[in-house]
Order: sequence, then C-alpha cells, then structure tokens
Amino acid sequence: MAKADPDLDPVWGLLIGAAPAQDNSDTGFAQTFQLENETCASRHGRDNEAPDAEDEAALPDQDWPKEATNSSKPISNVVDKAEVSAQIFQLPEDSDLSPTRWDIQGCDAFVLDGVLSDAECSALRSRAEGLWTFWEDDPERPRISFRNAHTVEVTHQALADRIWRRVASHVQPKVELCSDDPRFEVDIEGTWSPYAMNPKLLLSRYLDGGHFSPHTDGTTVVDFNRRTFYSCVLFLNASPWGGHTRLYADEQMSKELRGDEAGRLTGDSDLILAEVAPEPGRMLVFYHRLMHEGVPAAEKYIIRTDVLYRREPEICTAPEDVEAFQMYQEAQLLAEKGDCAAAAGLFRGAFRRSAALKAVYRM
Repeated sequence: MAKADPDLDPVWGLLIGAAPAQDNSDTGFAQTFQLENETCASRHGRDNEAPDAEDEAALPDQDWPKEATNSSKPISNVVDKAEVSAQIFQLPEDSDLSPTRWDIQGCDAFVLDGVLSDAECSALRSRAEGLWTFWEDDPERPRISFRNAHTVEVTHQALADRIWRRVASHVQPKVELCSDDPRFEVDIEGTWSPYAMNPKLLLSRYLDGGHFSPHTDGTTVVDFNRRTFYSCVLFLNASPWGGHTRLYADEQMSKELRGDEAGRLTGDSDLILAEVAPEPGRMLVFYHRLMHEGVPAAEKYIIRTDVLYRREPEICTAPEDVEAFQMYQEAQLLAEKGDCAAAAGLFRGAFRRSAALKAVYRM
C-alpha cells in the first residue's frame, strides 16, 4: 500500500493539497478563501469508482518527486445552489458599445468602462429581483463576518457572448507560463490564448453594509486545455456609498485579517494597491490569485465571471488522456470532501490510464 507521506508518495501530496483549509474566518486568521464558481467535466459510468484491491496492490511504492504536489487545485468552500433559467434575464437589443481600458499600476489588473449600457444594467438588476438567496447555505452558521451577500447563479451564453464581443480586443492576448513564473503549476505550463467569456455568471447583491472580506478566486477548469486565469467583476450600479473593490499586495496572503468596528474581516490598509469604484457597466479584470475585497456598500449589484483561455498547442488530447483527467478532477473533489481513500484510488487510476498525464504531473 502507498505510504501516507507526501515526500514519498505524490498521491498523498495531491490529497493534502486538495483538502480544504480549516475555516478560521471567525477568528481573524489570514485565509485564501476561494468562493467562486467552478465547472468540472464528469465521467459517465465510473462515478466515484475506486480501483479494486488487486489494481491498487499492483501499483508499487517508490520514491516520488515533490513537484507532483505543485499542480492546480480545485476551489474549496463552494456553496452549490440551483441555477435559474437564462430566459428570465431578457435584455434590451444589443447596442454598439466601445469600452475604454485603463490599467491599474502595480498589479495584474485593469478596468474597462462601458462594457454594458445603463439599460442593460437596469434590466439585469430588475430581472434578478425575487430570485436572490443568501450565499451561505448553512443557516446555523452564517459567516457574515466574512461575506454578507445574496446571489443568483445563471448560465447565460448569449450574455457571455455579448460581453466577449465588446471586451475581447482589450484582454491580454496570451498568457505564457513556464517554470520560472511565480504563477507556474505543472498542469498549466504553456501558452494560453483567450477565446470566450465564461457563460456561468454569478450575480451578487450587497445591501446595508454588505461586504466580501479579502480572498482570492478559484479557477474554472473546462478540460485539460481550457480554463480561466482572469476574474471579471462587472458592476451594475453606482452605490450611494462604499462598494469599491479593493486590491491587495501579495503580502496580505500571509497577514491576519482583522475585524473592523462592525465585526467584518478586512485587510491591512498599508497593503492596499488600489480601489475601484462601482459604476454601471464598468468591468474590473484581474488575475485569479490577486487578493481582493468587496468593501461595505449601501447597495451594490455585480456579475462575477471569468475569461476562458485555451492552451496552444493542446496536449493530452487522446481519449485515454481526457478520461484520465476527468478521473483526476473527480479525485480532487473527493479529497475536498474528505473521502481520501476513494480519491487516492482515482488518482492512481488516472495515472495508470494515461502515461501522458502521469508525465505532466511528474509521477
């Protein structure tokens, strides 16, 4: 059997890496909360199936390189909620808008003004009324010290396409990731080009001091060669007061969050890089791992989505590679839920199924 030591067995390293961090949000400890949406392809016919004892015994114990744990992780602390129909969000006719871009100095972020018209913003706000649910699905433990918002989830391809037509020329044309890049992870090495806006949209409403404490965003993984790197916050109104999105220096990652006078968790004011005010139709775009905060607002409506990228050239495209990566994704989700035995079986099964994937993860 495999040793429960990440230095000797990378599968255990993957299990440790995929496990959600202990939630210390109420005690003020610094956290990298990742609370946004993610999609993972599901496998048909092998759901939650771990290798049998004979298969597992056939995998020899051996010394494994530590680099196996340096791979991209799924997001944790996700609250799954039912989506509403895109048909509810009927919009005015497409107007001819030309957004303008301004860059934010000192961080990987920029702003586009004029992405949506006032009429489009108003329509989206009004269509969402009556559909909001509180973001936390545990009424016994509402974490309002960390986030206080209501949300609506919708898959809206037409709206995503409309936004993409307007912003595509302003988005970073390529993302190059190699081993000396601080953003590097073994499974995202290569050149990535943007091709679409994620159609999975999260609408959020913040009222009467509603806020979102410092956090980073998760990655949407479509398949091994399609994923997101940049978050998009699209403002739908101008709040009477507050509502800015605050961007932090990376040092905030290792700092404790502190409580303000209302008990809300916030970051170190000395580490603030920029604040972007909410304006209808304005979009803030930033790299997922940039720590950011939604400061308290009187009334703020936003859409949260991402820019989708495709690896060029694609790798691991054989049927067995695709199947293996789906197994790998399921193993990550099982590990997050604490089912480490089933997760370990799926991790091993994935690497037996695909030699190419095994090589990528340096197994």
